[in-house]
Amino acid sequence: MAVHFSLFVAIVCLTSAAMSAAATEPDGRVKRADDSDPLRPVVEQLTQRVQQLEAKVQANEHNIDDVLTVVGFTVRMRNEDIRNLGRNQVVKFDDVIYNAGNGYSASSGIFTAPVPGTYVLMVKTMRHGNDDDHIELNMMKNGALLGRAHAGYSTWENGGSGIAPSYMERWQAASTLLSQAKTVETENILSAQDRTTYEKYLDLSPSQIRQAVLDSVRSLRRREGNSLAEQLLSIDSNTTEPPVVTVVPPWLENATVTEMCLNHTAATVMALTQKEMWALQMVDAMGKLGPALLLGNLRWPGAYDECVNVRAKTDVTSHPEFSGQYCDAVISLDLVPLFPGQPTGAGTQVFTGLCVPDTCADWEMTLILSDVFIRLGLVKSVYVSDCRQREKPLDTKANVAITICSILLALMAVGTVMDVLYIQMPKWRVQELAQFSANTHADYNNGGGDHRNGVMANGDRKGGEETLPLITRPEKAVRSPEHGTCTKLLVAFSVYTNGTKQLSTHQPPGSLTCIHGIRFLSMTWVVLGHTFLSPMQTGGKDGHWLTPAYMLVIMVYVCLSPYWGKGPLWPDIPDRDFCENNWWTNLLYINNIVRTKEMCLAQSWYLANDMQFYILSPLIFVPLFFSQFWGMMIAAVFFVATTITPAVLTVDKHYPTGLFTQTEGQSPDAGDWAYNFYMKPYTRMGAYIVGMLAGYFLYNTDCKLRINKVLNLCIWAVATAAALAVLYGLFHTSEGHPMPVAEAALYNAVHRQVWSLCVAWVIVACVTGNGGFVNTILSWPALVPLSRLTYCIYLLHFIVIETYMNNGQSLFYMNDVNIVMLFLAVLVVSYMAAFVTSLAFEAPMMGLEKILFHNKGQKTDKIQRTQQHLYAHIPTKTVE
Repeated sequence: MAVHFSLFVAIVCLTSAAMSAAATEPDGRVKRADDSDPLRPVVEQLTQRVQQLEAKVQANEHNIDDVLTVVGFTVRMRNEDIRNLGRNQVVKFDDVIYNAGNGYSASSGIFTAPVPGTYVLMVKTMRHGNDDDHIELNMMKNGALLGRAHAGYSTWENGGSGIAPSYMERWQAASTLLSQAKTVETENILSAQDRTTYEKYLDLSPSQIRQAVLDSVRSLRRREGNSLAEQLLSIDSNTTEPPVVTVVPPWLENATVTEMCLNHTAATVMALTQKEMWALQMVDAMGKLGPALLLGNLRWPGAYDECVNVRAKTDVTSHPEFSGQYCDAVISLDLVPLFPGQPTGAGTQVFTGLCVPDTCADWEMTLILSDVFIRLGLVKSVYVSDCRQREKPLDTKANVAITICSILLALMAVGTVMDVLYIQMPKWRVQELAQFSANTHADYNNGGGDHRNGVMANGDRKGGEETLPLITRPEKAVRSPEHGTCTKLLVAFSVYTNGTKQLSTHQPPGSLTCIHGIRFLSMTWVVLGHTFLSPMQTGGKDGHWLTPAYMLVIMVYVCLSPYWGKGPLWPDIPDRDFCENNWWTNLLYINNIVRTKEMCLAQSWYLANDMQFYILSPLIFVPLFFSQFWGMMIAAVFFVATTITPAVLTVDKHYPTGLFTQTEGQSPDAGDWAYNFYMKPYTRMGAYIVGMLAGYFLYNTDCKLRINKVLNLCIWAVATAAALAVLYGLFHTSEGHPMPVAEAALYNAVHRQVWSLCVAWVIVACVTGNGGFVNTILSWPALVPLSRLTYCIYLLHFIVIETYMNNGQSLFYMNDVNIVMLFLAVLVVSYMAAFVTSLAFEAPMMGLEKILFHNKGQKTDKIQRTQQHLYAHIPTKTVE
């Protein structure tokens, strides 16, 4: 089966020039086929057809312009939604963008072929929704299905497309229409916001095609020494139909396949018939039929490295050598005849990898393969994109990013050297003298003035040669000199100092030691959730020093990530493209409000939430400082508002309670749950307020709370039960049981607040001495350095996961063992990357801020100390 499929792929992908049966010898002579040559009948048949076509063209040359016309249209919906559509009902696309030939009628929504020819009908859809929320658009011709586009739920802006070839004759008055069928429980709706378009193109350029056909026919015998691939592309092998031209979108209307691409494609086919190794390697590197088709395995990536390492040598005179390049191909198939019982149109798109000559562009391969598929009728459509060669040159953005990173590395090197030479070494000398003095004291005390070691009690050596005081005088001690601002700025980049601080387990007095354990556990939870592709969030740090590191990470990600990955699964990631256009929303921390569907760094939405809460917090803690009553009242207003808002939105939009849950009567608008509900600050601030008030409680009570053991155990039991209810209370809904709207509204309203109260109790109990062994675990000193990396690992871990998943040569098999191994690997690599990022970006920014803006002589007043306690890093992490 695999051998047959390999041969099929080779023939299908490269056969646009396969009929070059009369290929020439290297010396230019025509290769003569003997009686045993299987290509001889093809050549004879081709010669006969060419003669027939020549006669027909000469007889009808004066009428050829009547056939060679241009027909094409592009239509889409306006802003009004179409509701309550019936199955196979005609959809009228009223916004006509392009309608050459006037074949499409906006009033009826039906296209009528104005001239005979081969038409390619393409429809594209975009839709967001739940797992069961999808849209299907069907293209019909006289009741027969031509093509279908399917768009289902996706966390990204992902849709579907359908392309169908169809031959239409003018006198048959054949018409093509779009019909729509959509499955939701309560409502049928086709929204203009889904960016649904319907396109058809038939490009028969009169001047170019007429001249190409006539020249090819008249000079066929005179050009026997040239490749027949070009000639066969110029004429049609079926003399009973008009010339067939591959149909392309507007941006490729005037495109033609280059001679180099055609020649190398034809040479590959010929080399394959001769079993040359490089041609066999190209076929072997292509994607092949895999197992588990009935389970939805329709992605066959192929062998990327084998393809790009191919080095071909051909007989093409102008350019005899070429290399292999790996391209992605989307092939639309109708799998219903193969798998009876499957839903109509199910699994119609196969994603596979092709290995083609690097002299061919992706659009050229689309033209060639579309022509082959249309002629042979093997598939409905094929689209080739994202061709990748072995080496990719650095662009301007990459060079700028490398320059900036090089400057930072140079500053780190210079800062480290200056730190060691001018700051650390003097400190080390002082410590050596202090240690020597302490040892001398010990020797004196142990010796009691004995002269056995040659030292007298007063420190005078025998013979009066030298005197060594037992205690170094302060005025003679080595002191670290005061350094200038430039030196301090450079030392801020010191790897030694920043690394020592990062790895230190020392905590200042009054620190909430259990916070470090909570941070670490929360971060591992986030990494695990994202490993399963389940959105989670964690608390970050507050302060304007976060932004430089944030922006530098985005810069490196956008500019350099295309070069640190390769392989069949390493495409141009939409997230990276979004960063180029929307980085300013991250800079302003409004990316959870503005352009949320095109967010740069998918996990950065929580950083925007955190910053927005930080900006709003003075509205609570300033009144709280002056008046406890009014401060609590304002906090209560915020808390109630952010509790009621999720409930109201859930009732109005029937929003679900999580990514994999459903709500009864869930509406199509629920597809925007992540963007309009999950990421918004007005559904999350309640948990932040709980953290603020917990910090205020600890400050106001001086971290003292005395309760008896029975009450302590009861509170721990209630907090544990509440946390488990938040975590596992939705388990039954994840198995396909919709949740009543009232229950969903209640859960969405209170679950974040309940979870934050449970975490707040853990912190309060540990700090006040009521935590027991929990406090011992969370306060383990080894967790302190890991806790300091929370911010950087939050920025980086998703990039690490994305790099691993998309940099493989084959699909990732997802089971529990592989997920656990992947989670541990991602966790370790993420912490390593976070440590380097902290040394290069985060710690230097903190040091520069301290040097440039910190006033050493200014004492912290009571309001500042209150704020510090309020921002005691109470994590407000929630679980979905």
